[in-house]
Amino acid sequence: VRSCRHELEEPVIRGLVTLLANARNNMITEATAVYVSGVRWGVYSMQQCNRPLAIKLTSIMSMEEYYIILQHYLTRVRKMKHTEGSLNIYIKMEEKSVPNCGVNILNRISCEMKTYAMPRFEKILETPLKITKSAVPFIEDYLVREYLNQGPDE
Repeated sequence: VRSCRHELEEPVIRGLVTLLANARNNMITEATAVYVSGVRWGVYSMQQCNRPLAIKLTSIMSMEEYYIILQHYLTRVRKMKHTEGSLNIYIKMEEKSVPNCGVNILNRISCEMKTYAMPRFEKILETPLKITKSAVPFIEDYLVREYLNQGPDE
């Protein structure tokens, strides 16, 4: 893909990320590489590590996509040099609907409302991370710091 500069279609990239990150396959590194390519090609939103910290998601993403995006984002936050400010991470969920895309696993994600998508996102959060409900849901500073202090392999 890289050598011929070929860009995959959105459903193919999303399907690859979902299938590679699935617990049965557990190919997180490979799924992350596909996700990063997807960001470069405009399939996924660019996640900025500016303050206030925020993750942009859509309601039609799979749990596996949420997991890869969050882990990639937390890795970038861990590498930030200036962590004196707030590390609250705001979750910006955009409601979106997409017609049948031809990838069965993505077509099964039938909920288009963020009220259904947010519980799916909450399921992928690892201890001690949890969402604080508000107008814009967020993961609190002290929980992010506790998670980051655990180290990448714990």
